[in-house]
Amino acid sequence: MQQEVIEGFRLSPQQKHLWLLQQGDDSLPYHAECVVLIEGNLNTKIFSAALQQVFARHEILRTTFQCLPEMTVPVQVITDGGIPAIHTYNLSGWDPPEQEARIEALCQDARQVPFEFAQGPLSRISLVTLSPDKSMLLVSLSALCADMASLKNLVHEISRSYAACLRREELSDEPRQYADLAEWHNELLESADTKTAREYWRKQDISALLTVTLPGEKQPSGKPGFAPHFLTSTITPDMAAKIGTLMRKYEASVSVFFLACWQTLLWRLTGQSDLVVGMACDGRTYEELKDTLGLLANICLFIVTWKSTCNSVNSWRR
Repeated sequence: MQQEVIEGFRLSPQQKHLWLLQQGDDSLPYHAECVVLIEGNLNTKIFSAALQQVFARHEILRTTFQCLPEMTVPVQVITDGGIPAIHTYNLSGWDPPEQEARIEALCQDARQVPFEFAQGPLSRISLVTLSPDKSMLLVSLSALCADMASLKNLVHEISRSYAACLRREELSDEPRQYADLAEWHNELLESADTKTAREYWRKQDISALLTVTLPGEKQPSGKPGFAPHFLTSTITPDMAAKIGTLMRKYEASVSVFFLACWQTLLWRLTGQSDLVVGMACDGRTYEELKDTLGLLANICLFIVTWKSTCNSVNSWRR
């Protein structure tokens, strides 16, 4: 009996964690998405050529995830396909509130359509015309292929490519490919130094810290799926000045200051002095990775006690 052979690359630690997380979640796979306002007279033909160039340059945008029946974790398979179909919408005759509602509906629709991981494409692109000199670009990617920094890099790359296509040129620099970085990360995890660190953290018993709940948590809401909400609060100039003084006094960064505020709030809400707090961190810690596309974000776990110094561990590498 002839067996099917799949030529591919190992998932990165981040991709593997997310893949297994999605298998245990009944909701739709996670998306990375952004909406970009484009001002000026956009040449749609050149814009399509620019996108084609970007997809040709970055393998992660042409990556699918395939596995045989006996495999629980797939491999990355890079395809030769071009860009997915660009869905175009002309809302130039609509009032601004109607345009905004339609764009929101398009974003919601994109989130409801599952990705075909083995077949692809794992990206969806829509171009919405609002007026002769204003357009909206809607981009939705599988979270296996992109994080927040990736979306920023992708927008910058599209802009560079569009400018080059206007000059009838091609981008000459060679981008770092995600599959190579994934293999490098796997090799780091298999090194002797990393093995020692992983064994140390496995021996730390934090099970009691994982059962802390917030008031009202895990109460049935009657609404299926994950639907986060945001509460926005404006920091006044006077408060900002006081925060700046406090940060300078303790030589702390903005992110560290607000993390401490969050930990203090959790302490007050739960009544627990020992906590585990997760925080998303960009994995592009080296200058040469700054412009890389792909899932490089990590979730760092901060084990906090109010009687000792905080410790942290990267949760992807436990």
